[in-house]
Amino acid sequence: MRFLHLRKINLVLFSAMIICLCSPDERGGINTSIKFLYEDCLNEPLKHNTYIPSNITKLKVVLMKNNLKIIESEYSNNESQTSIVIQNIPPDNGYDLYVNAYTKDGSIWSGFAQNLEIKEKSKTFVQINLTKELSLTCTDNMNKERFLHSSELLNDGRVLIFGGASVSNKELDLYHIEATEKVEVYYPYKIEYANNVNPSEISGSFSTLKSGMISGRIGYIYEKLPDGKILIAGGINKATFRKNPDGFFMCLDDNTVFIYDIEIFDPEKNSFNTVGRLSSPRAFASSAFINNKIYIIGGINSDFDCNNVVNAGLNPDVAIIDLSSPASIKVTEKSNADTAFISPAKIKLSENRFLFFGGNQDYGIILETDGSIKKVNFIVSQDFNNDKPQIQYLPYIFTIKQGGLYLSAGGYYKDILSRFFIKYLSDKDIRIEKDPDQNDLLFGSGYAQYGNYLFQIGGIMSLPFTISDSIIIRRLSENGYTVVKSDVSKVNKLTLERAFSSVTYIGNNNLLITGGIKFNQANDAIILNMGEIYNGNGLPE
Repeated sequence: MRFLHLRKINLVLFSAMIICLCSPDERGGINTSIKFLYEDCLNEPLKHNTYIPSNITKLKVVLMKNNLKIIESEYSNNESQTSIVIQNIPPDNGYDLYVNAYTKDGSIWSGFAQNLEIKEKSKTFVQINLTKELSLTCTDNMNKERFLHSSELLNDGRVLIFGGASVSNKELDLYHIEATEKVEVYYPYKIEYANNVNPSEISGSFSTLKSGMISGRIGYIYEKLPDGKILIAGGINKATFRKNPDGFFMCLDDNTVFIYDIEIFDPEKNSFNTVGRLSSPRAFASSAFINNKIYIIGGINSDFDCNNVVNAGLNPDVAIIDLSSPASIKVTEKSNADTAFISPAKIKLSENRFLFFGGNQDYGIILETDGSIKKVNFIVSQDFNNDKPQIQYLPYIFTIKQGGLYLSAGGYYKDILSRFFIKYLSDKDIRIEKDPDQNDLLFGSGYAQYGNYLFQIGGIMSLPFTISDSIIIRRLSENGYTVVKSDVSKVNKLTLERAFSSVTYIGNNNLLITGGIKFNQANDAIILNMGEIYNGNGLPE
């Protein structure tokens, strides 16, 4: 049996005594099944109730609460275990559980579950995914292929995958795409109780929700609200994806429908509900949440021409969704020609204060705490030879240093553009300077940032679209970053090249990568339904 094909695994760790004020009869316990995900992405169904493979030599379990260790135990693998049982735990909530498995070749596989509740005289059932540290491991496939989609970590530990599209037909290098309303959730771990065990929903897999989005869409905005709900607005249902764009990479089909609906996903009910409508058509915009209001900046409307991007096709106003009264959500618009951007980037300057720029405009705007808007200009270094790097589509901004330094990566304007630093000194002094490291120019990558690390996943290397399989890891320093080389990280390649995937930080230094687009040897677009996890445990502090 190859270790790469490990199936659902269950271990047994016997009771560990801790000091508490409750009697043994009042204590609870945990029954933990762990599952090794795939290293070679065969995507065979993840199975239950198999034994730990022989090349696992040792298991370590740590139970924590409020960042303090409650239990830490190590166990040898006797190759006949099918579950981990931890007993004599004081009933309480807010426990975190971490599991490491050590192999004969020195590899470490790790997994976690957060916010466990231990009940009196009862057993908590926990399924945990194990992934190989400093490596990619694969989940089951998604049930629906998609790209240009989103994924968001919910408060209960699940990941919501929503929006996006797949190809309906092709004409030369033009791909007609159609958005999907189907929504899936991924389980990095799964917590159940004795009276609520559902074996059909297993961690490491994707489950399609019965309640899909009200409207399938791409080019939408979304915001995670303070109560954990997700608001989605705008977008379009169909478009033409251009492999060799000489303007914007997405054109409107003749039968494109703009989505006016505003809908909210409720994680407790697992359902979407329409809560209002936008006043104007709007797609490929950006947004910010300030004081119970969502401000939508820029975006295209029905006059948009992808071959001649001009202000006539862009929204010269700001849409404002007022959530102050959830029972009666109000939508208004405020005219402002300075906000006519397409796919702008957003920088959070401070709490409730944002800078937007991008599209075919060479300036930026600052959205203030009170909702007012100020136009600002950039000071561009002479290294750019009078070019204006701030004019670009789909830039992505990494925060390097809170309070002033940002990295712009991943934009294009008729070609893929160089990365640059944005130095915010004041509203009148916003400087753009070249990033001296100009290797691996990409756009359409998936991005994530956690701790001191910036991750750039895949992307497009050149036009016509040539897709990358790279994983670029940047480690923050005081005034910039250094690239983590492959001799430190054991992997810097994806299983398959991909662009326009979605990347989500799911906890314990793990990233979930879903979907995307690639091209096969026949130059045909392939929309992916695969999921991978990059385990960043073991990167230098």
